Amino acid sequence: MKLVSSQIRSSITDTTPEDVAVALLTLIPRMMATLRQQLRSADGLEIRGGQFRLLMIIQAHHQVSITQAADLIGLTVPTTSKIVDELTQQNLLARHPDTTDRRRVLLSLTAHGASALETVSKAAREHLANLLEPLTPPERSFILCAVETLRPLFERQPK
Repeated sequence: MKLVSSQIRSSITDTTPEDVAVALLTLIPRMMATLRQQLRSADGLEIRGGQFRLLMIIQAHHQVSITQAADLIGLTVPTTSKIVDELTQQNLLARHPDTTDRRRVLLSLTAHGASALETVSKAAREHLANLLEPLTPPERSFILCAVETLRPLFERQPK
């Protein structure tokens, strides 16, 4: 792994935003495929990638509308609505009327949903931690710093 560190140090000044974009666009699908595989095998829970992302978004925002959730997850409202129906049938999500707008429905995690999400999240964290284990502490620190630097660029608040 020392080769990676020396490559990073030697190319810092030559790196363009497009270089980073290409690297991320190449890595993210591989990471998601790894996580999808892990999600399928987590304690027998049948949670797919889109469902996991939606549960994570609702956990982070506590209550969101289907439209907000669709915007945050990057899917259409009909697709998000279908995922919400599936998760509601599994008793992972609950729908609540918005107290300020009767026409609007808010989504929240059920106790079962929070528990299932914690189980799946823990399995995903452990899997990723095992993948990152061979890296040196400075390499892991570098990755964490990069992630924390990128986070504000991608965080979006519900509308």
